[in-house]
Amino acid sequence: MKPLREYHHFKRELIDPSDRIAKCERYVTDLLLTSDLPDSERDSSICWELKHQASTLQFAKVLAMKRGLPINVCVVGLMLHDINSIVHGKYERHAHLGTSIAAEILRKLGGFSEDELDQISRIIYNHSDKHIWTDDPFQEIGKDVDVLDCLLYEGAFDYYLGNKPLPVFKEYLRRAKRVWEELGLPTDPRFNLLDDYGPSWFQLLQTFQHEQMKGILAILLELSSFKKEQDVCPPPFCILMKDGGDKFYASRQRWLDYVESLGNQSGDLKSDKRLKGFHSVLSEFLKKKPNYELVNQCYSFVMERLISENNSTEATNIMVSIKNSRAPQARALLFWPLIDIYESLSGKTMEKRLEELGIKLSIKTTES
Repeated sequence: MKPLREYHHFKRELIDPSDRIAKCERYVTDLLLTSDLPDSERDSSICWELKHQASTLQFAKVLAMKRGLPINVCVVGLMLHDINSIVHGKYERHAHLGTSIAAEILRKLGGFSEDELDQISRIIYNHSDKHIWTDDPFQEIGKDVDVLDCLLYEGAFDYYLGNKPLPVFKEYLRRAKRVWEELGLPTDPRFNLLDDYGPSWFQLLQTFQHEQMKGILAILLELSSFKKEQDVCPPPFCILMKDGGDKFYASRQRWLDYVESLGNQSGDLKSDKRLKGFHSVLSEFLKKKPNYELVNQCYSFVMERLISENNSTEATNIMVSIKNSRAPQARALLFWPLIDIYESLSGKTMEKRLEELGIKLSIKTTES
């Protein structure tokens, strides 16, 4: 029998020399707490690295137990998955570069077999390739735990949309959905953002004059501000100002399905005059030859207070920002309503992003 022992609370002198996991945790934490590399020279921050390292370690325990994997191996792999950015502050190729740093640390601390070192290295080396699916449980747990932790932080969706190609981010969301379901957690509706993404995702749905498009945008901003449980937030769309008209691009089938579902909801919520009115205008908007008088009802909605003053003003400001762009040939705004953000696009940035959406430009653009 063992005598009752006080929990060490990671005080160095209380950690049992045979406790290889606690020794490793203390070592990595000390690297950060004693680092001479300030936040100004890091891609993230010391605070982030401390938080992320600690939380992924704990999530690794949970998933390893659930999947029947060796807990110590998974814990150490996630503890060290960002070791290159912990030491050098940079994320470029950090997964691959961190593998040798981790091996050196673990050999220095001792207590790990060659098989364990190999499994840990597979976790670290492959964790950034979340868009690649394998049959290796050690590669997959590294990717899954990292996604689980990162997508719990505010602003993660914005960051990934801005920094990952859409085909890659689609796999991040697919991975996140599977992990949430595995843990029995309610899935975030934003995980469905790119479900139907494909090489020709967006098609030209409509071309309107500037003022009419501004009215449509005001409706869509109003719908995106409804309570999320009403499930009326519009799908992604892109407004492109080009050749004297404003062009509205989106996934045709998704938008047809969306407007139909909006009509069903407006039938269920007869007291909500806004939904019924918005449904009638958007239904007309999607027709090949819309009734412009009906589309112009957008402006009466402002007067009737079916659209808030804030959303009406925001729509105006957004459309003015397109019109006053320093890139006169073309300017686009790509909306992600489920995330309540939009990207302002121009020049080479716009060409690359719109190609991901399946929108081909026939003109040359310049960076603004």
